[in-house]
Amino acid sequence: MIDDLKNQPVSLEESDKAQSIIAPYLMPTQCLENLSLSKLLDAQVFIKYENQNPTGSFKIRGGINLMAQLVGYKPNGVITFSTDCIMPEDPSGIWIPEK
Repeated sequence: MIDDLKNQPVSLEESDKAQSIIAPYLMPTQCLENLSLSKLLDAQVFIKYENQNPTGSFKIRGGINLMAQLVGYKPNGVITFSTDCIMPEDPSGIWIPEK
């Protein structure tokens, strides 16, 4: 399944579907204009604050969406690896390699 997804363009329809899958689990993050950067670059610059997610990054969005796609495959379990995690008390099976 993963090999089928590599190097495939994402359509607006797929993006909308992912948004509806993710919505019950995550609150929308703020997207605010950064006045300093806007002035510096002479353009309106907006920053989406994904660090407001429970994990502190955008990665959780892709993880939730991918898990939803696995429903039809009925896996026995899922293991994920990360180089960083700010929720070490989370019992969900996130493995963080030693440095």
